[in-house]
Amino acid sequence: MKVHLCGSIGLDSVDGVLAAVGRLLKDHVVRVPDGEPGGRRLWIGWQYAVVRSSPYLEIEGVAADELRRAGVLAQDAKFQVSLPTPYAVAGSYITPAALPVVEPAYEAAMLLEVERICAAIPPGDLCIQWDVCTEMIMLDGRSPRINPSTWQSSSR
Repeated sequence: MKVHLCGSIGLDSVDGVLAAVGRLLKDHVVRVPDGEPGGRRLWIGWQYAVVRSSPYLEIEGVAADELRRAGVLAQDAKFQVSLPTPYAVAGSYITPAALPVVEPAYEAAMLLEVERICAAIPPGDLCIQWDVCTEMIMLDGRSPRINPSTWQSSSR
């Protein structure tokens, strides 16, 4: 049986997540997220600071090959990078009037970051998952705050 982990794991560090996943699910998991520790525990809530300050991404210092050789992770396990869609972030923090301008710019910046991630992590070691939580809540009609008529993106 294979297990798919979607993102948040309630541990304090990436190293702790990788060790726990390896110990508990080693032969069953094929993609391993970093667990969204620290300020990212609230899914996209931490994006507010990113939108305001535009920090650069840093690659964690854990090498997949080292963990595989040590037997912590299965040989075919990939590092999973889970990302919110540009709409989820922009639609949550940007006023509806500014959304048509901000969302395409945020999307372009985010795609550049995805290119950086893909350049830094070998394709055989990487899995990118686009989280669509906001969109599913919106499409399900469970959020009166989210207006489906504002859901537009430059890529659609």
